[in-house]
Amino acid sequence: MKVRASRLRDKRVVTTAGLVLGEVYDILVDEKNGDVVAFLVDPTDEAKRILRPEKDGLLVVPSHTFVSVGDVLVIDHNSYLAHMHKLGKVVSNVL
Repeated sequence: MKVRASRLRDKRVVTTAGLVLGEVYDILVDEKNGDVVAFLVDPTDEAKRILRPEKDGLLVVPSHTFVSVGDVLVIDHNSYLAHMHKLGKVVSNVL
C-alpha cells in the first residue's frame, strides 16, 4: 500500500502495547535509494518520561518497527523498545 507523506503528518503513533508516542512530525528518507528510514515523532509528555528524545526534542522511530498505517500508525512495542535500549534512549523501565 502506498500513502502520501503529507497524509501522515500529525498522525498519532502508538505501540502495540498501547503507549502513545506522539504525532508524526517529519519523515527521514535515504537520499541514495529513496527508502523511508524513520519517522520523526513529536512525543507526548508520557513518552518523554519513558524515552529520551533527540536534541531537537523528537523521537526517531525506525520504519522497520511499523506494523500498521491507517488512522493511527502502529509500531511493534518490543521491537521499538529493543532499538531504544540499544541506543541508551530508555529513561524509565515502566514498560
